[in-house]
Amino acid sequence: MADVNLTQEEFLTYEGLGYFKQKQDALNDQKIENAKEEIIEITDPAGSAAAVQTKLDEEVARAKAAEVEAKKAGDDAQADLDAFKETYATDKAALEAKDTALQGEVDAIEADMGNVDDLQTANKTVAGAINEVLAAVGTGGTAAVVTVTTDTTSDGALKSYTIKQGETTVGVIDIPKDMVVEAGEVVTNPEGQPEGTYIKLTLANVAEPLFINVGTLVDIYKAKANATQVQLVIDSASREISATIVAGSIGTTELADGAVTTVKIADANVTLAKLSASLQA
Repeated sequence: MADVNLTQEEFLTYEGLGYFKQKQDALNDQKIENAKEEIIEITDPAGSAAAVQTKLDEEVARAKAAEVEAKKAGDDAQADLDAFKETYATDKAALEAKDTALQGEVDAIEADMGNVDDLQTANKTVAGAINEVLAAVGTGGTAAVVTVTTDTTSDGALKSYTIKQGETTVGVIDIPKDMVVEAGEVVTNPEGQPEGTYIKLTLANVAEPLFINVGTLVDIYKAKANATQVQLVIDSASREISATIVAGSIGTTELADGAVTTVKIADANVTLAKLSASLQA
């Protein structure tokens, strides 16, 4: 057979039809051979021609019937092949759609996780890399150790604190030079700060003042305004505290029984109206 380039479907079609053609040819050849043998066995000259013709007619009829059956079988095979091709095409399209969807999911996962081949760990799997980092942290590996050094000082700074994790610099804290306090005062509820009492420091070479909430440093007390009986006054300069009894705020409820004695009453301050009726009589 000459070399030909056939698709899988074309090859199946070609082979299927060829198979049925070979079967048909073999069947016809066998029947013809059988007819020849029967013709040779005929010894009656008078009836040999008619017998031969009859046998030939029978074999021709059988051959035609066999050809019809072979053709039908070929048609059935072709129908089966067509159905297979259609099913194959449908299944192939479905598989390609699933493959496309699956590839999209894989791409999304890779986009979220990144390329594991870029991991700087020895183990390139996610679980393996995590376990490797965990082991390094547990044993105090250099990649996990946080250090603070003052080896390098930034320009214009009095001192610089460099914070590193392993060999990676996390940040640098610079202490400015000439950070001198130019002025200081105690202020209440400054703008931009939570309510409270603050120490306001004006620093040299610093644009914004520094506010220190004294409420977080010490307990601050102040006198309650408009007290009903005893009014406290706190002198902010001398830090002295004084108390004044509010006029008219002390009544009989606040006085203890027997608290008022005769010696405490000034002469001529008891009038007749203050005496009982029996005493007046």
